[in-house]
Amino acid sequence: MSSVVAIVKSIVGQVFAVSPEGVRRVLVEGDRLFVGDQVDTGAAGAVTLELADGQSLDLGRDTQWSGSAPDSSSSLAEATAQAAPSVEELQQAIVAGADPTKDLEATAAGPTAAGTGGAAGGGHSFVMLDATAGRVDPTIGFPTEGLDSTATATTLDTGLQDTTANNDPSVLTADTGTQAEDSVATGNVLNNDSDNDTPLSVASFTIAGMTGSFTAGQTASIIGVGTLTIGPNGNYTFTPNANYNGSVPQVTYTTNTGSSSTLDLTVTAVDDPSLLTADSQTIAEDTPAIGNVLSNDSDADNVLSVATFTIAGINATFTAGQTATIANIGTLAIAADGAYTFTPAANYNGTVPEISYTVTDGSGNDVTSTLNISVTPVDDSFTDLSETVATSEDTAVTGSVLTGTSSVDGPVSVLNFTVGGTQYQAGETATIANVGTLVIGANGAYTFTPAANYNGTVPTVSYTVTDGSGTDVTSTLNISVTPVDDSFTDLSETVTTTEDAPVSGSVLTDTSSVDGEVTVINFTIGSTTYTAGSTAIIANVGTLVIGADGAYTFTPVANYNGTVPVVSY
Repeated sequence: MSSVVAIVKSIVGQVFAVSPEGVRRVLVEGDRLFVGDQVDTGAAGAVTLELADGQSLDLGRDTQWSGSAPDSSSSLAEATAQAAPSVEELQQAIVAGADPTKDLEATAAGPTAAGTGGAAGGGHSFVMLDATAGRVDPTIGFPTEGLDSTATATTLDTGLQDTTANNDPSVLTADTGTQAEDSVATGNVLNNDSDNDTPLSVASFTIAGMTGSFTAGQTASIIGVGTLTIGPNGNYTFTPNANYNGSVPQVTYTTNTGSSSTLDLTVTAVDDPSLLTADSQTIAEDTPAIGNVLSNDSDADNVLSVATFTIAGINATFTAGQTATIANIGTLAIAADGAYTFTPAANYNGTVPEISYTVTDGSGNDVTSTLNISVTPVDDSFTDLSETVATSEDTAVTGSVLTGTSSVDGPVSVLNFTVGGTQYQAGETATIANVGTLVIGANGAYTFTPAANYNGTVPTVSYTVTDGSGTDVTSTLNISVTPVDDSFTDLSETVTTTEDAPVSGSVLTDTSSVDGEVTVINFTIGSTTYTAGSTAIIANVGTLVIGADGAYTFTPVANYNGTVPVVSY
């Protein structure tokens, strides 16, 4: 029975064993190696053997190892030094007259040397077996598979036997693989392939739908699908494009023996998360905000849509398509396709409460993002009417220049006012010479106090009004003072003259009025009234004239003396 010298523990690539009879077989993990077996790792193989003494032996690429039975002084790790006889050694021994069945080491399956009489030698003997009902697992010393071809033996004149082996075809098995989206697929297309004669390697490969072939080791880019590399040792790497899923075009690879097989890969879909970006928009007062909350969002697998939205401060959830009213701020509607419209309330400006919207891609994994809207103020126009007031002489007048004036942008106030080319700040008092004083407060309240006994038109007052938004308006305040009849007195005069001597004077001496210049209008003697400047003839008494300026002259008649009739003027 053949002796086991090693057991195959692990293999990389393809490793072959050749028996002493010349039979070549592919090694797999767990195979036993017998005395006389020769191991060939080839250009791309490697193997680890466990020797009979428990030691491990690693064989790399392009390595040969012979499994010879060790002698009594050698360990199995030294078996490489005890190789089985080569064909040349056998031929030389036969030419020298040696009997290879006796003088040389026996083959793994050959008969033992003949024994002495009574011994089990010469190729056969009797064996007595007892029925023990025991069970013994067979130990296989040689391949049990049938040969694919028949060896032809040729008899030579030298008596040697020459065995010629046919070149068996490569046995290739189609490969398949499945991987998840966005993950790399790796494997080896030669792991399930074999060739009894030649170590296999990949020479080239093609891809369905692509022109030309790729040499082993090249990287092929499959548009819209991914990249594929197959090395000479059969190792392949397929890297799919981001988010690609589906079938990869079939790959056909050709080995160094000319045989071909296929590799079919499938990429299964995974649910990629939706990618949402927060939205924001700034609009001017009284201008609608229009946009789409989904324009900057994406999902690699499905079409996104808005399911619901909420608004900070409002205890409600709105379905896509509904219109939400935000008190004193405006209205908002967001459609399922993401389109939104926010209409601010008239003259509203400021920050709109934050909107949160929920997006679905139909997979059940909904996500939420936000929309923030700001409304900037604009300068709304406003008007202020001019004021016209009148007061009586010596009477102050008060009022407000802002009565009936307002602005949507804020409270209105007076900044300043101007009188006669001089500007005064709101709250200051303006003194108008010989006319009076005026003060206008920021709240629009004013007071005009005329100078004593002044009447007439007060110089025009212009004032500036603001609402704080940046654009101010200017209006005017017109004041007039109506006169009143101020009382005044005029003292009576008494004069004396001598006979035949005229007398002159003025009836208005020391007489004045705050209302203006005083004049004599007329004068009366007896029952007759004379216009100022006229001459009155008093019979047998004399003549009298009183001018408008009060000047008078009395001329008595010749030799008159006595009292002149009383003159009133």
